[in-house]
Amino acid sequence: MLDTKIETFLMICKYMNFTKAAEELHLTQPAVSSQMKRLEDYYGSPLFHYENKQLTLTEVGEVLYTTMKKMRNEETDLEEEIQLIKTKRRDLKFGATRTIGEFLLADPIMNYLKQFPDSSISMQVANTQSLLKQLDEGMLDFAFIEGNYTQSLYHSAPFQNSRFIAVCGRNCELKEGTHHLEDLFDERLIIREEGSGTRDIFETILTNKHHDLSEFSSLVEIGNMNAIKELLLRSVGISFLYEDVVKKELEEHQLFEITLDDFDVYHQMNVVWRKEKEHIQIIEEFLNVIHNEKKPF
Repeated sequence: MLDTKIETFLMICKYMNFTKAAEELHLTQPAVSSQMKRLEDYYGSPLFHYENKQLTLTEVGEVLYTTMKKMRNEETDLEEEIQLIKTKRRDLKFGATRTIGEFLLADPIMNYLKQFPDSSISMQVANTQSLLKQLDEGMLDFAFIEGNYTQSLYHSAPFQNSRFIAVCGRNCELKEGTHHLEDLFDERLIIREEGSGTRDIFETILTNKHHDLSEFSSLVEIGNMNAIKELLLRSVGISFLYEDVVKKELEEHQLFEITLDDFDVYHQMNVVWRKEKEHIQIIEEFLNVIHNEKKPF
């Protein structure tokens, strides 16, 4: 168990605000300041620097934060492992980017609960950067990521390799025949908001093909995949989506793939977790259910 002064220090680092940290810890601000003074005396160096109404960590503070955050994460992992040994009850806390969380995890979760019916599951749905931040802070055991991330900072295992396609509604002439990517630039493009994994991937694809979003006649930005599908069903525009997301609509001929002779794209979605997380039994069990094999990594 970490010293209370360290817990207070980490809470200040979370908000970079003494007042907010005091509120979260149900302490007075003088009590928080007193704890930090004792911590600074112990390490013989200031931990925070305050300038232009902005609180930042000193070099020593950065080192202490990195080390203590890792220790707290390891303590949390240890507690989870002990709890699993004592009660056989699994408590999963994981995240998923929106497309994965909304469309691709229902069956894996169902199959996991069939195998481990007493499990408790908490899934956070957010964009890639938010999930990585929660991983770093020890708030999540693992996350399903579709966007880009720094692979050297995390362990990972493949989740699904998904085909990325152009899609339109029944009243769109492009549903017939074979086309080039440039043929779509006269269309209205319906796309996810900035920061989403789907948009990031599509923009990367365009860049690799020496194009960008500005070449489409107009853009409609929507932060919800179901809303995008509803607009496609009304032939308001076209979009680029994972085939898995519109599989039902394609099979029922409500939506149609736009066949492109210069666009054959698959994207690897991954499960990622912190490198220092050594107690990975729960992660391994979940991946075993997904991949239906003995050792998925």
